[in-house]
Amino acid sequence: MKNLCIIGNGIIGMMSSLLLEKYFNNIYLIVDKESNKKSNKTQRYFSINLLSKYMFLKTDIWQDLISNGTQSYNKIVTWDEDIREDLIFQSSSISYDNLGYIISESKIKDLLINKIDQATKIKKIDIKDIGKIDIYDEITKLRLNSEEIIDCDLLLNSDIKISQFLEVKLPDKTIVDYEQKALVMNLNMSSAVTSNTAYQRFSKGHIQGLLPISDDMYNLIWSAENPFIDDLKLKNPKMILEILNGNLSRYIGKIKTLSSFATFPLSGFHVKKYFYKSAAVIGGVAHSVHPMAGLGLNMGIQDIFLLNQALLENNGNSKDMDFILSTYDEYCSYENSKIFNTINFLKKFYSKNALPSTVKSSSISLFNRNNFIKNKVIENATGIDVLKRRSRDQYCYPNYNE
Repeated sequence: MKNLCIIGNGIIGMMSSLLLEKYFNNIYLIVDKESNKKSNKTQRYFSINLLSKYMFLKTDIWQDLISNGTQSYNKIVTWDEDIREDLIFQSSSISYDNLGYIISESKIKDLLINKIDQATKIKKIDIKDIGKIDIYDEITKLRLNSEEIIDCDLLLNSDIKISQFLEVKLPDKTIVDYEQKALVMNLNMSSAVTSNTAYQRFSKGHIQGLLPISDDMYNLIWSAENPFIDDLKLKNPKMILEILNGNLSRYIGKIKTLSSFATFPLSGFHVKKYFYKSAAVIGGVAHSVHPMAGLGLNMGIQDIFLLNQALLENNGNSKDMDFILSTYDEYCSYENSKIFNTINFLKKFYSKNALPSTVKSSSISLFNRNNFIKNKVIENATGIDVLKRRSRDQYCYPNYNE
């Protein structure tokens, strides 16, 4: 195929350009240089699952990602204040060393940028240099302000803000308002953390997820109803520290100090179709879910894997792009609908007064004792289930050496 145009130079846009490079002569990556100059004071961390690790291996940056203090975890402990029994998930249940890895957003981006700068096929174009994008059935025309026109076999949209600026059509979607906000901060501990364990606490609509990011620090994502988070932002750090120690110290020990925090509203959506004519959507343009399972970025990376599979199945033949995009739509609609619906169900399950505590306790107890179902949940959350069904790579199986 000749040309691929990708809107957005976030993690998904950059990974797409590197992983799909083998199918195209040229890749045009549309970037917002002004946005890149804006500094983000709050460092973000992502929990990278096993499918995402597989894709980072394919981009050839995995060793660099883990070479400088990246934390892994092989256990997740979850508890609900209304239920006596804890839920524990372990990587050994599916014969892997780890369930996931915690990596900073800046580290991922820096390595991808370096990789792209070395790629001869990938060309960056600033949004200010684009006059118009015309999407037709079989081709997308990229019209530059210089009057140059670039014909692209496929337009891949990974950035909502840039596509809105360029007036590129966005697909219809199913929207869920979680009526919550999330607060993100780092917790400095008085003693060393259990670095191989992630935690999640549920209590009357509150969800507190904890990822170990160093020997004495956790990254906290705390989601709760909007009025509570708005009120929490007004409290002084000592009061917030007291609340968190009351909530969490029984499991993680005493929290010594808190970092500055950021808040953002929570909403979910899932597109009704993944392509339109010669354009497709991917990552954050296609879906958004509640952060309780830490799957947001992983879903986007899974999209890249599924698009790659659709291209492989058609031998990268651009003459049948409609078939490729239809296959991609089928794969993503199925896989991401499962995740979207499951996360929304769990959000309701753990919401305040959604179910009597006796019903929740019985459900958790039954789930805890069914190893088959529990292992299937682990395989789904880590992406191993998708890898097994969509590929035959040895990475999917227990005898693979991580």
